[in-house]
Amino acid sequence: MSVFDGRVREYSGVIVDSFTKENCYRYGRAFFLSHCHKDHMDGLGARHIVHALENGCKGLFCSPVTASLLEADPDLAHLKHHIKPLAVNQPIIVDVKFENAREAEFLTVTLLSANHCPGSVMFLFEGRHGAVLYSGDFRLTADDVRKMEHLHLANGTCKSLRTMYLDTTFLHPNLACIPTRETSRRIAIDLIEQWKSENPAVHFVHMNCNSFGYEHVLLEVAEKFNTQIHVHPSTYASYTALPDITKYLTTDPRSTWIHACCWKLYKRQGVSIPCGILAPPVNGKHQVLRLKLTTMWFTKLPDGFPKDHKFYLPKFNIWRIVHSMHSSYNEICDVVGYLKPTSAYPTVIPVLSRTTQDAMKRLRDVFPHLTLAKEAECFSPPVSLLRPGLWSSRRKMQNESYSDTSLLGSSSPSASPLVKKKRKSLSLKKSTPVIDLQVDLSDSDDEIKIHSRTGSLPIDEVEPAASDCEDDSWHVDCSPEISPKEPATRTLGNLFDMIFQDGHIELKKK
Repeated sequence: MSVFDGRVREYSGVIVDSFTKENCYRYGRAFFLSHCHKDHMDGLGARHIVHALENGCKGLFCSPVTASLLEADPDLAHLKHHIKPLAVNQPIIVDVKFENAREAEFLTVTLLSANHCPGSVMFLFEGRHGAVLYSGDFRLTADDVRKMEHLHLANGTCKSLRTMYLDTTFLHPNLACIPTRETSRRIAIDLIEQWKSENPAVHFVHMNCNSFGYEHVLLEVAEKFNTQIHVHPSTYASYTALPDITKYLTTDPRSTWIHACCWKLYKRQGVSIPCGILAPPVNGKHQVLRLKLTTMWFTKLPDGFPKDHKFYLPKFNIWRIVHSMHSSYNEICDVVGYLKPTSAYPTVIPVLSRTTQDAMKRLRDVFPHLTLAKEAECFSPPVSLLRPGLWSSRRKMQNESYSDTSLLGSSSPSASPLVKKKRKSLSLKKSTPVIDLQVDLSDSDDEIKIHSRTGSLPIDEVEPAASDCEDDSWHVDCSPEISPKEPATRTLGNLFDMIFQDGHIELKKK
């Protein structure tokens, strides 16, 4: 999950992938979106970005595919006239000068493929303060980067990069090698073929692929087995601007035996597949093969990745397959080693790590020549009890937000501008130290745990409170009144009023 604050230090006015009120009103002159994943879209649904775009900001720049995905989302209709798609691999000049500045500030901006999900790009900014590369999220190798013309001079040598804002999701030695997505696709197809041959009469396949980035798997599976794949209507609507994808998808659950629908209406109601199909075991044999493509889950295994890159859970007939949209540790090091930036800024807290400082230390160990961000400049997210984008959206206040539905999670295209949500409750003690809270991020709801000094809170103990409210964006923030040097005072009791309901504790900001 990105923890980048959105500000490109070398060029004031450039905001990337974080559209908070402060960024829009104080720092932003030109906005850039690398791709359509929610942790990079903070603030796009709020009124303040519209106000900024209508009062002097240059626009929201992104790739043509990302622009199509944004325009297809009814919850982001307010951005439609401000989206400015830029062609990939075609430099363009953007003026990011503030109104009171004496001199113009022209930047040459080039979009480069990030190979992360549809429309994902890196941004190369070039101006009087040197060349800066913002990677966004990427799955690239050094060979991929070698082929990028705009990262090289006419004689073929690399351009001198002053700074690289770097995706460090898997910057950990335990994740040195991750199989290619081609390997993951082949494993998935082989498992489906085996399942089909063993169960010729009745068989269903459910693939848990609920966000942008799995399209290549779905398309190859659909082509291999000559069938469309069932998805939730909101997922289908998100792809309406991409006909090359929608022709392989369907919203009719009875027309196909392969599903990639997500849980909406029927969760925990005893059905076999999220869309409501009931396929109970016959003679003790499962009728549904479940495939889960993930990497986060495998990082928790004590022995690391299995040699065959898959793991079977017989109780639920689930195969977990190693699949990554982010570069491995070796791939990250190879890319940085090839480009040789003068300085680097981690934008993600690596898995199996607690802060971006861990990423900085690893980069320094491998590349002693790198100038790394000072500790004060190191990006840290608010310490959050809830996983952003799963249970809540960050800083979504009444009268400031249009909606909290994600691109792939809207259950109704005509959702109300202000959606009432239930506040969530957590079984935590008043003395739980905020400084020690940590959220395990994974690809699946059932993998999340919230850790603290007092123990672990499994996801099963997180339940909605009884009361309704319009703001479910509360989280434990790094309050300026509480010094980080005094962790003993940073407890839930200091920051929140505790309300006991049905054996659970509801938190309300003081």
